[in-house]
Amino acid sequence: LSRAALALTLAARGGRGAMSRRGGGGDIEIGAAERENDDMSAALHDHVATLRNITQGLSDEAESQNRLLDSMGSSMDGVGGLLGRAQDKFKAVFHNFRGESKRNLYTVAAIVSVGLLLWLAVRR
Repeated sequence: LSRAALALTLAARGGRGAMSRRGGGGDIEIGAAERENDDMSAALHDHVATLRNITQGLSDEAESQNRLLDSMGSSMDGVGGLLGRAQDKFKAVFHNFRGESKRNLYTVAAIVSVGLLLWLAVRR
């Protein structure tokens, strides 16, 4: 019951202080009911404040992570541009390699053969 309803009930019965009222579950002391109502209201207020603090913390954390992801995206864009330029240079090198492939193949084979012979000579 609200405080106003309790006050009207007390006034209608002509009593003051802690009066008894017949309810569905038995005798209830009005003063005790008010104290219990106040205690439950305070507990509810504490729970709401706790939830408010938790949601504010979650919101702050989400904003922080969004800023981090935005800065990482900018960094990745820069790296992507760098890799793209390197890829273009490799394409140019390999394109030139196709025209001179026979000569380059012989050069690489000669270098590997000389290296292998030197390794065998040092090993004995």
